[in-house]
Amino acid sequence: MDRFLAIAISSADAFAPCMDVVEASLAALGGAERRACGVGEQGPNGVPLLHHRPLLPGQAAAAFHHLKEGGFALVQTAELSPDTVFRSHQTPPFKDRRWLWTLGGDLQDRDPDEIPPLAIPDFLQTKQRGTHPGEITFLQFQAFLHSFGDLRRGTAELPVLVHSLESALSLIPSRYTGGPFFAAAAELRALLIQTRGVELWMRTLGSSADDSPPDDTLRIPTGFRPGRAVAVTNVRPEAPEWTPLPPHCRVVVDRIAQTSITPLDSPEDALS
Repeated sequence: MDRFLAIAISSADAFAPCMDVVEASLAALGGAERRACGVGEQGPNGVPLLHHRPLLPGQAAAAFHHLKEGGFALVQTAELSPDTVFRSHQTPPFKDRRWLWTLGGDLQDRDPDEIPPLAIPDFLQTKQRGTHPGEITFLQFQAFLHSFGDLRRGTAELPVLVHSLESALSLIPSRYTGGPFFAAAAELRALLIQTRGVELWMRTLGSSADDSPPDDTLRIPTGFRPGRAVAVTNVRPEAPEWTPLPPHCRVVVDRIAQTSITPLDSPEDALS
């Protein structure tokens, strides 16, 4: 399965402590010679950046330098077989407008005769460059945001973002077979992560003065905020400070790294 890391940093004074934690994950995430690695950063200016290069030990601060004042990052790496040609447009994360998006798991295409057509507007469908499940679900996520009138405005409150995320992921069984998967979406105001059977671990760093969960309005903070950072990964950490998350859950992290974790019914429970 692809290896995944998400980072949320509230302010400049949380950058160095977070990079110390991230450093321990880089060898597992990006060091292999035949590994496709994508790094997406969402800094304070709201413009997502995307690059594809190996993440090597000792280079955490350089790899995530756009987060020095705070923001979010998504990292995903996948092993490449000897006969696979690396193509950046087929390697998550993906970006468009204000959003970063990634999806990973044990997913395979269904028989083409079984797959329903994409129910997305033409202006989104023309952006499709490949067939990676992450890109397809990203288009579906944007289509749901568009249906709420928020794809361009970027003012949707948290319930709309969550509904769009869950709606896009609910279409996965109709298009793919396979086992567990995870997805993550990030924009200027929030990071959303959802796992369906993939083991994830979370670590929180910094001030615990305000541990209230994100509110629905996802307001951009003003003024000084104590340095906080959150990291989430599916690579089992060795350090005991990491907390395992429920196997079916949604994590929301806001711009000052306040976090909420919502357990979800397993697919089997939902059908019972």
